[in-house]
Amino acid sequence: MVIDVHIHYFDEKNYLEKLLEACSAVGIDKLCLSSSGPHYLHVGNNKIKEAFLKYSDRVLGFGFVDLGKDKPELVKELAEGGFKGLKIIKPTANYDDQQFYPIYEQAKAYGLPILFHTGIVQRMPNDFQADVSSDRMRPIYLDTIARAFPDLTIIGAHLGTPWLQEAAMTARTNPNVYFDITGSPYGGWRSVMTAEDYKKLFYWENAFEKIVFGTDVKIEDLPRAKEVYHQVMDSLDLPKETRSKILGRTMASILKI
Repeated sequence: MVIDVHIHYFDEKNYLEKLLEACSAVGIDKLCLSSSGPHYLHVGNNKIKEAFLKYSDRVLGFGFVDLGKDKPELVKELAEGGFKGLKIIKPTANYDDQQFYPIYEQAKAYGLPILFHTGIVQRMPNDFQADVSSDRMRPIYLDTIARAFPDLTIIGAHLGTPWLQEAAMTARTNPNVYFDITGSPYGGWRSVMTAEDYKKLFYWENAFEKIVFGTDVKIEDLPRAKEVYHQVMDSLDLPKETRSKILGRTMASILKI
């Protein structure tokens, strides 16, 4: 079973049905479908909920929480509404600022893993007005959260690029931290990475089992996004067991499915 931990629902006509069709075509069985809010042209949590209620066999809802604006009560509402995880991006302070701890406490209490954007973030026209800062989303802040909430499953996106070593060491140190290696499938950060580069980052025993599969692209780029993951796994000559964990078994265990 292939589970995409990082896939978004864009606010476009018939996008969900087209997305599910495209996922079937490339062999993605289940989608951890999320929004990053209107700033990134995504639908709201209400549409995510409609999606997983209608396609419960395929879609797992990850609710968007706007750190610094939303209250902890939202997490309770999302959990009781059937969401299986949270998506967080664009905080008003560093991820590990203690003002956000009530959000993380609620996520832990309800067993909801959190997918954090980490590293440089996509540039949007109104970033200044929205007070967007990539520096607030450095992967090292997940280390603080992981230590404070050892029972909370944390997934960092994009291996924290450009802070790759910081991300890898955060994953190594904390058993509750994982990363996806999503990025642009055409000329993004992975295009300059070699097998040796990955081995230097993930040098400890079973290190590559801290990676989970995600795409984080629009429909037309899904085939290439999945292909890049396979190219990375092939270049590393990863065993079948490790590939299986990356592509879905790890997330299946986290989500208890």
